[in-house]
Amino acid sequence: MFGGCAHRSRAPSNIEVAATRYLAEATMTSYLERILQRLELRDRIQAVICGTLHA
Repeated sequence: MFGGCAHRSRAPSNIEVAATRYLAEATMTSYLERILQRLELRDRIQAVICGTLHA
């Protein structure tokens, strides 16, 4: 679960992440927003902190 947070800590763009997952950028953005909502995180910075604390 926190592997996604760790992946975000390297700060790739949505386009870069989508390309590695063979998804459209809009799909990746939607997935990221849902993940942040479910983890009750406000933004990517909080996701990086979450990943660091739980790694």
